[in-house]
Amino acid sequence: MPNIPERILKFNQDRRSQLLTYKYKAMRESDFRFYRGTCHLFYEDFPQSSELNKTPLAWLSADLHIENFGTYKGDNRLVYFDINDFDEALLGPVAWDLCRLLTSNYLACLPLKFSEEDAKNLNLHFLNQYTSALKAGNAKTIENASSQGIIRDFLKSLKHRNTKEVIKEHTEKINGTRRFVSDNEHIVHTPETLKNKVRRIIDLWDAKKDRLGYTKVIDTALRIMGTGSLGLERYVVLVKFHKQKHMSLIDIKNANPSSALPWCHIKQPKWPNEAKRVIDIQSRMQFTTPALLDDVEFKD
Repeated sequence: MPNIPERILKFNQDRRSQLLTYKYKAMRESDFRFYRGTCHLFYEDFPQSSELNKTPLAWLSADLHIENFGTYKGDNRLVYFDINDFDEALLGPVAWDLCRLLTSNYLACLPLKFSEEDAKNLNLHFLNQYTSALKAGNAKTIENASSQGIIRDFLKSLKHRNTKEVIKEHTEKINGTRRFVSDNEHIVHTPETLKNKVRRIIDLWDAKKDRLGYTKVIDTALRIMGTGSLGLERYVVLVKFHKQKHMSLIDIKNANPSSALPWCHIKQPKWPNEAKRVIDIQSRMQFTTPALLDDVEFKD
């Protein structure tokens, strides 16, 4: 049986080595960060004989932990707090998401110096709220009007966030053109070959929407974000849409098969590609999906 480092290296062997450096560094920060970066280990070691595998089927995030909840602007331009990561999503036993989230709560409490009793009470509170929602038969959305405490602060912060200010913060003008500033923490410059690749992806996206030439790529950079998906190609793209005055930011992320899939014996829908799987399940689980959510099939 391979040891844990060997299993981690094998799982990540096809990922971009430049980005894996960031992943392995992040995983050394804490037990919780390690947990976030090794979703595959969770399913590899989950007992196949457990009665939890027989719980009712549901659409799952399959990587449900407290850092995979957050704020975003929906396609209707309203701000929501919801699950925001569906890379591992699939159809499976509902207890899997519960187990992964409850475990994450315990691990997240460690660096915060919460006691084991605090962690236990946190999980009991969550389970009480979860069962109450099941009894009600209706999951409530969290938006500005219904939020409280720190969640309300997050929502207000994003609501008043100005795209032009964000672009100005992460770019600089070079010869009259906006270019990303590499901070080697969140944004890393890309070679011209990758910039050309992103331009082709944007062209395919425009063609899919019957709007050739609608989206002009100004600049592209590698985006460093998350933990589990680090190593997969992910780009932040500065674009200008046809006839629009201001520039916008687009996030492009490669989609791999769910790391839970080899251990899930439930027949899955037949999706044309992995990105379509992510988007379809995300559309089912979120109250409202983010703006410009779409899939593009691209081969080098």
